[in-house]
Amino acid sequence: MKSVFVDSYPLARQDHIVDGRRLAHDIQEALNDLDRDGYDIISMIPIVGGRYDIRPFDGRTQGLLNQKTTSPDTCASFGYSMTDGVLIAARRRVSK
Repeated sequence: MKSVFVDSYPLARQDHIVDGRRLAHDIQEALNDLDRDGYDIISMIPIVGGRYDIRPFDGRTQGLLNQKTTSPDTCASFGYSMTDGVLIAARRRVSK
């Protein structure tokens, strides 16, 4: 048995969005490497982590404010999940 973890990376300047194209490319590379090294894929499991954010909120306009605002009426907080990566489990191919 062999396991490989493929990390996900956020899009530039958007740390709450996974770069799906890069993740797909990295997964494909890992799968190709395992196949070339004589492994069959058993499973692929997405690893998900929780995140949260707190931002200033303007009660008058009902909108999130940018980080430079110094006197918000209150704050808005929200939670979300992101794919941290993919765990790939493989087994060495048996020669016949």
